[in-house]
Amino acid sequence: MRAETVSEAKTPESPMQFTLRQVAVWIVWISVALALLSQIGTGWGLALWIMLGVAVLEYAAYRSWYGFFAAGLVIAGIAVFCLMPTTYHPPSASRRSQCRYQLMQIGIALHNYHDAYGTFPPAYIADAQGRPMHSWRVLILPYVEEKSLYDRYDFSEPWDGPNNSKLAAEIPRIYRCPSDTRSISSTDTSYLAVVGDGTIWKGAKAVSLADVKDGSSNTLLVVESHGAGINWMEPRDLHTLQMPATVNPLNGQGICSCHNHKSNDRGRGECVQVLIADGSVRALENDTPSKTINALLTIAGGETVEFP
Repeated sequence: MRAETVSEAKTPESPMQFTLRQVAVWIVWISVALALLSQIGTGWGLALWIMLGVAVLEYAAYRSWYGFFAAGLVIAGIAVFCLMPTTYHPPSASRRSQCRYQLMQIGIALHNYHDAYGTFPPAYIADAQGRPMHSWRVLILPYVEEKSLYDRYDFSEPWDGPNNSKLAAEIPRIYRCPSDTRSISSTDTSYLAVVGDGTIWKGAKAVSLADVKDGSSNTLLVVESHGAGINWMEPRDLHTLQMPATVNPLNGQGICSCHNHKSNDRGRGECVQVLIADGSVRALENDTPSKTINALLTIAGGETVEFP
């Protein structure tokens, strides 16, 4: 029998051995995928992840990295399985959640202002002639992590004065709802107070929680109002005498948003998110009775409020 030469001897290959380079490729791929998901959203991030994965797996097959190829299929399958439930959520759902979060942050800022000064900020600060000069949204800038912007604001001139007008375009992200598609300018705010006699916003007069006789859980503090055309620094908000006591009115300014419960979130919304004086955020449907809205607007009306 002929002895087997060294060159003819074969060493069995392990089917699942990876080089450090291959492992590094997987780590980079997963890191990039997670970054994409956090920055551009689950849908687009997952799509790019799959495209990148296909390219990597094709290259692995070309180089005969069969173990690498099999591991890639398993990891990609697990990723798709885990992320699939979130990709079916309509885009409007995530934007509503972001809007809710922003309203809650505004509520925290207003309460921190109240803790510091004993009252909520006035709807505006007026000049000697009673003309509005500065908005409550400017007054709470230090409490929404915008202290540097607040320090550059000049309270000796109106909001649209020579210096302050330069800051008009620097709208804090917290003041604009991601679903707001109606505003003419990207510097318009989506969140307004409702000013008027009997409300928690009495123009230049500040109101404290002690003045809210109806209870903080039964009183509106801030509402969504998309398409109002009000710059975030402008000392102007909704007024009870100029708005209908309805949700998402068909015409005119008022309490309105672009939020829908369905995937199509364009145009008139199906609900509006509002900040309550106790810091909570509630959604009001289009069929919310005017009686309920009027009761929520007053601070000492003695009405019984029934949320939907």
